[in-house]
Amino acid sequence: MNAAEQTAYRTRLASDLAQQVDSIAGLLAATGKVAPDVSPDMRQARMDAMAQQVNMRDQLEKFNLRRRKVEAALARVDAGAYGLCCECRATIGGERLDSDPAEVFCQECADEREAP
Repeated sequence: MNAAEQTAYRTRLASDLAQQVDSIAGLLAATGKVAPDVSPDMRQARMDAMAQQVNMRDQLEKFNLRRRKVEAALARVDAGAYGLCCECRATIGGERLDSDPAEVFCQECADEREAP
């Protein structure tokens, strides 16, 4: 991978990281406490709020996982190992990196990991 390609992937990864951080901050700002039941009429509203909190926690977990993957990819760029499979050290194909710049496995290793 040449320097221009590496710079382009670094830029994409940095943008992706900024998006994940913004998404996490937005979710955290929107998270609120569920009020205790005050009357039977409030029960459905409380159940809805609890379901929304579970959904927000799931989204937060997804954003944090992506953030960690992107940070690891940026660390591989800095270490000079970006674009190499973390399993076999073969070059990860350009199509895979174009699809997901945080990809860690070549197609062959990814296929092996997904096989039953």
